[in-house]
Amino acid sequence: MIKKISIFSVLFLILGGSIFYFSATKLQKNKIKHFVYHNLGILESDWNINIKKKENEYIANFDSPTLLIDDVYSSMEGPYTYKKTMLNKNEDALYWIHQFEAKANSTNNKKGNSNDFICHVNLYHSTVEHFSRMGFQDRIGAQKESQLITLTTGGLNVKFPKGFGYPVYSNEKILLGSQALNLNDKNDWFNVNYNFKIHYSKENPKTIKPLYMKYLVLTLPYKDEAKPQFKTSIDNLPEYVVCAGANSNSRHESVNEKGENITAFWKVPVGKHIYSSDVTNLLALNKEETMHYINVHVHPYATNLALVDATTNTVIFESIITNAQHKKGIKNITSFSSEEGVVLYPDHKYKMKLTVNNTTKEEIDMMGSFFVYFYDKEFDEKLKSEI
Repeated sequence: MIKKISIFSVLFLILGGSIFYFSATKLQKNKIKHFVYHNLGILESDWNINIKKKENEYIANFDSPTLLIDDVYSSMEGPYTYKKTMLNKNEDALYWIHQFEAKANSTNNKKGNSNDFICHVNLYHSTVEHFSRMGFQDRIGAQKESQLITLTTGGLNVKFPKGFGYPVYSNEKILLGSQALNLNDKNDWFNVNYNFKIHYSKENPKTIKPLYMKYLVLTLPYKDEAKPQFKTSIDNLPEYVVCAGANSNSRHESVNEKGENITAFWKVPVGKHIYSSDVTNLLALNKEETMHYINVHVHPYATNLALVDATTNTVIFESIITNAQHKKGIKNITSFSSEEGVVLYPDHKYKMKLTVNNTTKEEIDMMGSFFVYFYDKEFDEKLKSEI
């Protein structure tokens, strides 16, 4: 009797697991598959980490576990891997990040660049730990995003202007993450892994200017399961969009001041469209601030993303996106970098404006965001007063 119950239990678990697996999203299936592949040793599961010194700079190299590409994966669908770490757990000192870069290595090189298989690479830190240690508890809620840098194909190298760096503590917890993408190869199965490099220094605070980041993302009102209606205007701005996220965990959603549901991840119909949203509240400027670097994140078929001073009706910065030819993907994304910097004003209104040219025959998904890095005068003065 006990044997029969055991057999029945095993069969029940197999049946239940199969039903769950085949009803799961691609992202959920990838999480299950890679848990099995990595724990059974089918795919390499370890991170390889080493740090080298080059002149006055240190380079931390991170080689990720191996991921399997066995299907077409659009944005936010592919397998992913994350690593919690520190730059130096044996030291308690302030370091300066000057550059973050990434590349992909795959067993599929027949059709071009392995970097085509990068959805995004992220560098995170805990805003609670980071700003508490800096002595700026009031910033914990102000910088809502824990992401410091996001890299995507076409923009896989963030290098801050000479003389600037993002401050982190040597034993501060950071998180590295990468997610795979596969927009073009439908039939092949192949492996991919990622190499990240963090360039940092241990320079005296007198010789370097600290940066802090604000995340700006274009958000739009959306409605579920409805075709977007477009207003008749010179910009062809949509009245609302259709959210591209399959569920609440992938919709990048919130509510605007009008009480409308808004999303940062939406579907774009065939053709050319221009999208715009106000980002004054996201900037939250209470005094003049000088920005020195902008890192850009967009999806394929975006052609340009601009930061606009709506008060003066001038374009502060416009990123030009070059899409790949004869396949879906991005070849290059321009960023903003300036030692001198550009001043933004607390009494001005600012907006983001994105142009998309969907040359396919179906809807595509889209995002548009800026990681804006400002000179941190307050922290700079604090550091110098402590020397």
